[in-house]
Amino acid sequence: MSGFQESPMSEDALVAKVFTGIKKKRKKYLNRIDLVGRRFGRLIVTEFDHESEDYSSWWRCQCDCGNEKIIVRRHLISGNTNSCGCLKKELQTIHGMYKTPEYRTWIRIKTRCENENTPYYADYGGRGIKVCERWRESFDKFYADMGNRPSKNHSIDRKNVNGDYSPENCRWATRKEQQQNIRIQKSNTSGVNGVSWHTKIKRYVASITVNGQGKYIGCFKELTDAAEARRQAEIKYWGR
Repeated sequence: MSGFQESPMSEDALVAKVFTGIKKKRKKYLNRIDLVGRRFGRLIVTEFDHESEDYSSWWRCQCDCGNEKIIVRRHLISGNTNSCGCLKKELQTIHGMYKTPEYRTWIRIKTRCENENTPYYADYGGRGIKVCERWRESFDKFYADMGNRPSKNHSIDRKNVNGDYSPENCRWATRKEQQQNIRIQKSNTSGVNGVSWHTKIKRYVASITVNGQGKYIGCFKELTDAAEARRQAEIKYWGR
């Protein structure tokens, strides 16, 4: 018998092929989720336009200024695109800072507090965190209160992690400083940062983050003892 006979595909290769096909179909489905009627900044989605070769979906949008524009779904969902381009022109004319880190910070805090379509909304706007009225409508006032970002290692930080974005509650802080100011996580079993209840040993375990690494402090029968050990560790390692 002559002719080339294709060798059978291995089980691993077959599984990989099927899995890849499932991922592509799922991605295609997610991109086609209906956005018609939804608002993103100044834009209202009017209809689905087309799908590109990478399965990205493009949507026709009407801007409040009257212009129409076709925009890729991911830019709408992420908040990267809020208008047909008119907003950028207005801001450039007003203060010329729309490309600066300070302006990007202002956009991000408003997006995470007000845009329900962003993945960060649940931890900010979804928890009731707001941008104060002084900042919400004016980048100039935000910039007047916060000033220039001290360095590329700084970002905006709320002193009270459950409070709003406002002049009295915000500062420019490094990642290290922000790690010392995190809110109690949902998975926390003690109500004290850096202290958790260990069910197997029936003790409270205290720990602290130093230079990005977790450091064990000790285990204690009483929560008050664990909390005090954590407080002393903060003084030792964080200087407070």
